[in-house]
Amino acid sequence: MQTTTHRPTLPARAHPTPPHTTTHAPRDHPRPHPHPPRGLLTLIDATDTANATGATRICAGVLAAQGDLIRHAALIGQETDPVTKVDQKHRALARRITKRTDDYLRFATDLAVPFSNNAAEQTIRMAKIRVKVSGCMRTLAGAKEFASIRSYTATATKHGLTMLDALTRLTSGNTWYPATT
Repeated sequence: MQTTTHRPTLPARAHPTPPHTTTHAPRDHPRPHPHPPRGLLTLIDATDTANATGATRICAGVLAAQGDLIRHAALIGQETDPVTKVDQKHRALARRITKRTDDYLRFATDLAVPFSNNAAEQTIRMAKIRVKVSGCMRTLAGAKEFASIRSYTATATKHGLTMLDALTRLTSGNTWYPATT
């Protein structure tokens, strides 16, 4: 037999006003959340366009102008006084960008370099999940076998095969190999 719990409701005027209906700005956020510098977004768009059209580089004028905007934003961020932990992290990022601007903008000068490393992180994700679930790789031989299979399926997936198709081909003796250039 299930029992139901009766929860009394407050009269309409006793409910607190939802935060989205207030007309004043919240007091606990002294500064708005920072957005990516406009220069960064412009460079990402320029590299995407260059890659889509088959260009080997982006316009030098765009790179110089937008790079200057990013450097300027980093200098401003470096000079602000951190109030919270998040502000401290933003200031640290601004300092790193100032010191290593060329490294941060590598994706704009070398179109073979992607803007983010998401693909690399997704490739190692399965191995990390396996270690989290089981606690470890039990033997070195087992770890090598797992890495070999995962490497094979990840490469096949990047070339348009499904993981199941690649493994089916592998076990049936019709091993798939990536095209050589």
